[in-house]
Amino acid sequence: MVKCFCDVCGKELSALEQVNVYNITIISKNRMCRAPHTRNYPEVCEDCAKGIANIIDALKEKTNG
Repeated sequence: MVKCFCDVCGKELSALEQVNVYNITIISKNRMCRAPHTRNYPEVCEDCAKGIANIIDALKEKTNG
């Protein structure tokens, strides 16, 4: 069995967590930039995925409110 770790926090993912793993990708849409700001995290645990979603929601509220 292959061990998998969260690409954000480094926590070892259990067999059940590996089935429900999250993939988070951030890609810049700026076509003028020669080296776009790109981040790819193919194996992210649920806690980190929820934390990232909460941060994005807070940023939305900050800019809209």
